[in-house]
Amino acid sequence: MLALSPIWIDKLERPHSLNERPTLPPILSPVSGSSRVLRLLWPAVLLAVLSYVVLDFVQHPFEGAFSEAVAAPEPHLTLWAAQTEGGAATVTITRDAADELLLYGRAATVGTLPGGASRAITGFFAARRSPDDMLAISADTVADLAQERVSSLVGENPLQAALAQRELARAVPVGVLSDDPLTIAVPAASPLHDLAELAGQMRAFPQELVFATTDDNWSADNLAALVSDTGVEGVVPYRVYPSAQGAALALGAGEADVLLAPRGQVLAEARARRLRALGWPTTLGSPPHFWVELLAAPGTPPARIRALRRQLAALTGGAPWRGLLSAQGYAAPARPLSGAGLHEFLPIHIARAARLRLLAQRVEHD
Repeated sequence: MLALSPIWIDKLERPHSLNERPTLPPILSPVSGSSRVLRLLWPAVLLAVLSYVVLDFVQHPFEGAFSEAVAAPEPHLTLWAAQTEGGAATVTITRDAADELLLYGRAATVGTLPGGASRAITGFFAARRSPDDMLAISADTVADLAQERVSSLVGENPLQAALAQRELARAVPVGVLSDDPLTIAVPAASPLHDLAELAGQMRAFPQELVFATTDDNWSADNLAALVSDTGVEGVVPYRVYPSAQGAALALGAGEADVLLAPRGQVLAEARARRLRALGWPTTLGSPPHFWVELLAAPGTPPARIRALRRQLAALTGGAPWRGLLSAQGYAAPARPLSGAGLHEFLPIHIARAARLRLLAQRVEHD
C-alpha cells in the first residue's frame, strides 16, 4: 500500500609438384657464330625486358579486389547513463537510440555509471574518455543534482553535485533524443473539465484532490511548483508510482484524482478515452519538459562532433524514431536542435531545476 504523502503549502512567491621446371632447349649443343653473338646479347635483352615489365607495372598496376577502396567501419559508440536511472526512461530511450544508430552505420551500446547523478557525472569526466563515449542525461538527472546541491542528507554530497554541474557546463552537446512537455490529466468521468476548474477546486478544497506522480525529484518539484503557483494554502495529498503508466491506472482505479506526467505517457489512456489531458496552465508559462540529451567529453575532435550531430539529427528527425518513442509512451523533439539552441538547452534546464528545488524546499512533506 503506497503511503499518502501530503504537500504542505505556505503562501509562496513566485537538468569496441614443387621444383618442377618447364622443359628447356639442350644447353650442350653446337653453337654457330651468329648464335654466339645472340648468347652474348641475351643478358642485355633480358635486362631490357625486365626493365620494361617493372616500368609497365608501376604505370599500370594490377586491377582487382585489392585495388578497390574499402571504407573503414565507423567507431563503436558507448552511451553512458547513471546506474540509478537504470529502470527509468533515460536508459530506455538511450538503448533505443543505440539500437537505431545501427541503421545509420554506427554500432553503439549502453553502459551504466555507478552511483547517483553527481557521482556518475564526475566519474564520467574524471576518466580518460574516448571520442566515442557519450553521456546520457535527462530532466531527472538535473533535478537530482539540484536536490543534492541543497541537501543535508547523509550520502548526498553538495560539493560533488556542484562539481558535476560545472563538468556539465564544459561538456559538448551532441543532440536531444526526447523532449516531452508535462501535462495534467484527469479521469474521463471527472467533473473537472478544464484547468480553471482544477485550480478553483485546489484552492477551495486542497485535501480533496489526490495527485498521482512518478517517484522522482523532477516530478515532485514540478508538483510543488504547480500547487504553489496555483495559490493553494493547506495540504495537497499525492501518491507516487514506479511509472506514469502505473499512475494513470491508479486514476482509473480511483486511487487518485489528478495525474501529473509527460504528455506522451498519457496519450494511450487519452486515446482510449480513459483519461482527459488538460494541458498546462498558461499562467505558469511554458510547461516543464522531460528530456534526454547526449553529451560528449571536452576535447572531442570537432569533426567527430559534427558527424555525431548529423547522425543524431537524422535519427531524431525521422518518422521511425518518433513512432518508436510514441509506442513506448515518450515523445521526440519537435525538431532537432542545432547551433545556439543546442548549446543553450542544458543551461536553461539546469537553471530551471535549481529554481524548482528552492521552491520545493519551502514545501513540507509529511
